[in-house]
Amino acid sequence: MRTNQFNPVAPVNVYVALGSNLENPLNQILQAIQEIKKLPESALLACSKFYKSVPMETTDITAQADYVNAVVLIETQLDAPVLLHALQKIERDHGRVRGEQRWGPRTLDLDILLYGDQILNTDELTIPHIGISERDFVLIPLSDINSDLYIPGKGHLSDLLALCQSHQLEILEDSVPNV
Repeated sequence: MRTNQFNPVAPVNVYVALGSNLENPLNQILQAIQEIKKLPESALLACSKFYKSVPMETTDITAQADYVNAVVLIETQLDAPVLLHALQKIERDHGRVRGEQRWGPRTLDLDILLYGDQILNTDELTIPHIGISERDFVLIPLSDINSDLYIPGKGHLSDLLALCQSHQLEILEDSVPNV
C-alpha cells in the first residue's frame, strides 16, 4: 500500500491589505481580490468594506490621488515567503513598479499584515506588517473582519484603533464587496 509522502503546511489564517490609487483604483482592488481567490492551496474567507483614504505622505513633488483600501482574510497552506511571491506577482501583473519613492502612487499594493500568530522578521518580509499599528486604513478594515483581533507583539486591535491618527478614511458605500 502506497502512502502519501506529502506533508502539507497546516492551514493558517492570513490578513492581506490591498491598496491602489492609479488606473481605476476600485477596479484594481476588485480584480486583485478575484486573483487572490485563485491562489493555490488558499481560500478567501472574508473581505472588509472598501475605503477611500488620503495618501500617507504628500508633498508638492509627490502629489497623488486618494487611495482605495481594503483587507481580505484568506486561509492558506502556502508558507509566508511563497505567499509573498504570489502576491508580488499579482502586483506586477497589475503594472506595479517598485521604485525608490516610498509611499508613492501605485496601481496595486498587497501587503501580508498577519500570518496566523507568527512574528517574522527577514530581509524580505516582516510580520506583523511593520506599519500595521499606525495606519487607520489598515486597522479599520481589519476591524470589519475581526474586531477582537490580537496582533502579535502589538496588542489588541481595539487598543491600536484608539491610538491611531485619522487619514480622513471614508467608506465607499457603493462598493461594499460580496465575497
